[in-house]
Amino acid sequence: FLILSPLAFVTAAVWYWYSRDRPADHAAVNTAELALIGSGREDEATECEVDIHWTRVLMDRNVLLLMLSYSCMNFVFYEVFNWFYYYLVEVREFDAQTAGYVTSTQWIAGGAGAALGGWLCDRLCRRLGLRWGCRWPIIVGMLASACLLVGGAFFADAAVAVSLLALCFFFNQLTEGTYWATSIAVGGRYAGAAGGVLNTGANLMGVANAFLVPLFAHAFGWQIALASGAVFAVVGAVLILLVRADRSLDRGNLSQQVEKS
Repeated sequence: FLILSPLAFVTAAVWYWYSRDRPADHAAVNTAELALIGSGREDEATECEVDIHWTRVLMDRNVLLLMLSYSCMNFVFYEVFNWFYYYLVEVREFDAQTAGYVTSTQWIAGGAGAALGGWLCDRLCRRLGLRWGCRWPIIVGMLASACLLVGGAFFADAAVAVSLLALCFFFNQLTEGTYWATSIAVGGRYAGAAGGVLNTGANLMGVANAFLVPLFAHAFGWQIALASGAVFAVVGAVLILLVRADRSLDRGNLSQQVEKS
């Protein structure tokens, strides 16, 4: 920890030196890139708006439904984050070192799923438009992770069970980039505020997960406690069907803009 902690200060210093608020202020951005970035965009103020109309963001149907769907996805995420190592050692009786290796495979699978999900979302949005392009990765990811989570919880063979759980996290993270792309599309000029709502809901679900999973485990056993995430995953998949990524808070129908680009 003492070795790694100073890296945060190094990262902050590099970001302060290299980053800019606007592409035009960065020496590495050329004229052609500025033209590409600005093409098709409305003229906007040079400074960030002070009034971000939080009430408008908080009362927007798409923002709230997206937050609820993302929170459901994060119930599964926090099962991995909070409980997977404990589950391997205490329930499946892995030794501590092996459990550490097995836990790392889930994060590798999750990283691969997140990268693939972002690429897939871009492709589908160009082909199908924002509404369905932003829905399909989440629907597939959530339903697949629900099935794999149940299989991993109940399968008797430990090696097969943890393989299913690693694959579950792959599909769970397949949705990550799409959720944030949808938040940006829905939020429009207020994408930062919409993303804040999205992430706050997810973190609150992390708090709920920390209390609910051990309660379920005490009352019904660890198989039920782990499999309970499948219910949240299915609910999240249903909720995303109600979200219209092509309806921005301030820019109307965005699907046509994506298709033209």
